[in-house]
Amino acid sequence: MESAHAEAACLLIEAGADRSRTDLDEKTAEELEGVGGAEQRRARTYVVDRCGKA
Repeated sequence: MESAHAEAACLLIEAGADRSRTDLDEKTAEELEGVGGAEQRRARTYVVDRCGKA
């Protein structure tokens, strides 16, 4: 999850996207590694603050 996409992720979640859906490796989108570091932590925090935990 990249910080530039946090707002788009929230819009999709609010529209009914399935946050529990996994990929072939049994990982959710929120568990995948993105850009990393503080930027990614801020993006995840933003999504959790706005949409709650998955």
